[in-house]
Amino acid sequence: MLADRVRMSSYRRTKHLIDRTTPVTVVNQPYSTGGNGGRKLVRLSNGWLVACMFNSTDTSIYLYVSKDSGATWSLLTSRSVGTSGKAYSMVSAGTTVYVIWRQSNKFIISGYIDVVRGSSLIGIQVSDTDMAGTAHDTCSLAINTQKAELHACWSSKIETYPNSFNIRYCKGIINPDGSVTWGSVEQVTEYSYTWLDIMQPTIIVKDNSPVIIVKSIGIAKGIAGDYIRGILCYSKAGSTWDHTNIYYTGERGLEQSNPTACVDTDGVIHVAWHGTDAQYPTYNRVRYSKSTDGGMTWNTHQIVNTLLAVYPSISVDTSGNISIVYITQGNNMYYMQFRDTIKTPTQLSTNFLYGDPSSLQDLSIDVEGFPPTAYMLYNKSPITQLSVQFEGKWYE
Repeated sequence: MLADRVRMSSYRRTKHLIDRTTPVTVVNQPYSTGGNGGRKLVRLSNGWLVACMFNSTDTSIYLYVSKDSGATWSLLTSRSVGTSGKAYSMVSAGTTVYVIWRQSNKFIISGYIDVVRGSSLIGIQVSDTDMAGTAHDTCSLAINTQKAELHACWSSKIETYPNSFNIRYCKGIINPDGSVTWGSVEQVTEYSYTWLDIMQPTIIVKDNSPVIIVKSIGIAKGIAGDYIRGILCYSKAGSTWDHTNIYYTGERGLEQSNPTACVDTDGVIHVAWHGTDAQYPTYNRVRYSKSTDGGMTWNTHQIVNTLLAVYPSISVDTSGNISIVYITQGNNMYYMQFRDTIKTPTQLSTNFLYGDPSSLQDLSIDVEGFPPTAYMLYNKSPITQLSVQFEGKWYE
């Protein structure tokens, strides 16, 4: 711990502090940053920030850029995606941003834009075999440490397995011109039960291998009874996908939802989600667990808050500080920063209501308090969304 403090102190003496603890408006529109399994905020190699959000009115995703560390924001580009809602995710490499989204409730599309020189997202189809209509859930995108590979996953139904939502995965190679060559789509899970769905994936990359965290929900106990209500981790052993249980309730009705994940500089995987338990079967609480062996085993989970908290967004900085931002009953927003043991959370201003935080995951910065985060801001009375806001404090 002393070595950690010395390293962090030395790092901060040589870096510049960015203080955006006074919230900054990204856009004065009721756009959504929802879907915390896929990141909505990235930082480029030149320090610029890019935020991605969804406009339900014209069913488009909008990208906004800040060239001054979050002090001001301007529209970068937009793209019509149909009624895909929360099914979009973003990463960056150099000054290029990569986005995946579900187009018109059927195709998975990958797009990229050089933020310095580009003016529009250049898109390519990744998958066209998913069932049309409402058989679609969220998606998630990650990039390896070398910034050479994209790893995408999503939850959907296909004709081969029409009764269950399953996880699908695809790997893309980034070409010298910034474009992406996508490989074949892999079927991670292969269930087709009317009582079982694998949903809400979030993907990270550990040692150049994909690790996918998912929500499992079963309506009634059946053949695969082990899958009733839990948060699972899928990883590859050779060419085979297998899973471990991060948190398995063992009881019906105790739903676990909205996992969010990150990996630190030591390769430790950190996961947060919200769910109920036997003690409080009707109240969601935010939970945290970690794995030091690539997802093979998981620490006993810790409770982040007391009662009624949802939609966490987890991130970790270059010094190993873990941050979790989440929403509580009444749409208040809290955050905490810790290493190994959960600490007392801090509440943001009570003058407004909040929704769907998406924090920046960037191992080149050192967070001081509230992590760089994009979120939805609401008026208290009447309850209406006002804008998308940005806030945070960090060293870079």
